[in-house]
Amino acid sequence: MTARSRGRPLVPPYAALAGTSSAKGVRLDHVALLRVISAAPPELPAGQWAVMDVLADGPLTVAETAAALALPIAVLRELAGALVAAGLVTYANPTAAPPDLSLLQKVADGLRALKG
Repeated sequence: MTARSRGRPLVPPYAALAGTSSAKGVRLDHVALLRVISAAPPELPAGQWAVMDVLADGPLTVAETAAALALPIAVLRELAGALVAAGLVTYANPTAAPPDLSLLQKVADGLRALKG
């Protein structure tokens, strides 16, 4: 996108979506890892084509992809969600493991020892 002298893009974010709507059932977190699983067909809208182009070099998170394209994360989520729904991109939301309580207790004991 070409920027104006004030730094605002010429095309507003809602126009970058080219009429796409959110993909049902696709919940992309900021740290969800996006990966291309199929070649981009030539009839893709420009925004989706740009996402596929960035992801062609390897998997990236939603936040990294948005930064690479200088797009708001909300716009990137919509574009990537449409690609996931079309079967061109896959994603993996990270799952957090529960904390090891014994390790947390040891850290807390160590901090108390340093303080006292």
